[in-house]
Amino acid sequence: MFRGIPYAADFPGFIGHTLIAGAPIEMDRSFHRFALPAITTEINGDTYVYPNPASDHLMIDGLDGSVVEISVANALGSVFRRERIPSGTENWSLDLLGIAPGMYVILLRRQAMEPTDGGTLTEPTFGRFCPWSAILFHPPA
Repeated sequence: MFRGIPYAADFPGFIGHTLIAGAPIEMDRSFHRFALPAITTEINGDTYVYPNPASDHLMIDGLDGSVVEISVANALGSVFRRERIPSGTENWSLDLLGIAPGMYVILLRRQAMEPTDGGTLTEPTFGRFCPWSAILFHPPA
């Protein structure tokens, strides 16, 4: 049996409801089945991730050529897949085989030109993860 934290009778969530001691709060046992439509998720103005939900692969289109790494991470930040992308790549297919069903975050990291010696640009360095990310739903097969 489910036991919850007792609330005071004047709890705002009870307003407009008749409360009977010992009676179940909700007995709606209806079941609704629906399919999630495949959607395209926009990461930034020109970068798109599809299909979402994805099963075996994920397409990422419209990369600006500076993205050099794509990572798939869970809500705790654990990275399950990391792929290096050749410079100048605009479209990429990410293999999801071997990744357990669940919700993940797609992170894109780009190569950034940053001063390395106090002001002089000597060579490209890897910047932090850019703010381009998308939530991916990977359902069970």
